[in-house]
Amino acid sequence: MKRIRLTTLYLLLLCFCSAQGRTRIVFTPTWTPQAQFAGYYMALEKGFFKEEGVDVTIRHLKANTKKTPCDMLEDGDCNVVCISLMKALLERDNGRPLINILQTSQNASLLCVSPDPLKNLHSLNGKKLGTWKTGYREIADMALYDSKTQVQWVPFLYGVNLFVAKAVDATLCCSYNEYVQLVMARGSIPSNHIISFAQIGYNYPEDGVYVTEDFYNRHRPEIVAFVRACKKGWQYCRAHPDEAIEVVMRYTKANNIVTNRFHQRMMLAEILRLQQDPSSAWAYKSGISTFAPVSPSTFKKALENLRKIGRIKGEIKYEDMIKPVKH
Repeated sequence: MKRIRLTTLYLLLLCFCSAQGRTRIVFTPTWTPQAQFAGYYMALEKGFFKEEGVDVTIRHLKANTKKTPCDMLEDGDCNVVCISLMKALLERDNGRPLINILQTSQNASLLCVSPDPLKNLHSLNGKKLGTWKTGYREIADMALYDSKTQVQWVPFLYGVNLFVAKAVDATLCCSYNEYVQLVMARGSIPSNHIISFAQIGYNYPEDGVYVTEDFYNRHRPEIVAFVRACKKGWQYCRAHPDEAIEVVMRYTKANNIVTNRFHQRMMLAEILRLQQDPSSAWAYKSGISTFAPVSPSTFKKALENLRKIGRIKGEIKYEDMIKPVKH
């Protein structure tokens, strides 16, 4: 027990220490390396973190780990994580005091794709529907509940093999990842074979950057610097997508991730589209990232729907959790 405590203390000290006057921060993205996190890679590669006075290490999850980014945060393996709004709400309800310091995603990427035409969600009633073993189907659960649709869930770890092998009648997928894989495997998919949850009233923003309450309260200046550098990284990706893809490919190769440039290029383009705020016509038309915080109305609606499907039981206050950095 003593050895465990000493190890934990060492990791905490390692995650937050001074190196040549710069604060050390360890950042853990949602998954293994891919273009979904290109902005953070570019902030590191182009020296934006150093310019802001923070020394950042990106520590990815291992491909075979059962740990989540929030487990890494709790164990002292990192200080900052990138997770979805839904995941963050569930974690907060389970006693992990997460605070959102930056909202990159402005739209839901979740799709349902079928080999046959889909009139609406009720077309899936009684059907086998593929979903991730790791979860992340809360938005679909909300929509299926509201439409009184019952499905048989068939879990997969990653990829689209179940769908291609016709082991499921339809599958959930992200527009920036599995959907691209489906297009690569099968060619173009008719629009009436796809249901976008964002387009049927469930447009909840996804990726955001989170820290613990304790870290937020003790290290506000460092958080401001970190967020400012992240925004620069994403803006650089939008201006220099080819360079960003080369960096992404280097990260995937170093971590033995099987992918290709076409997939990652399509992913980056879609991730940047998802960052465009649909509530701002000017921003959306201009193709820029506003990094708008989750709105109180969206937050309230998400909580109500999560409570309705039995995923959240406690009370979570908007002002306690959503604290976008102002600079």
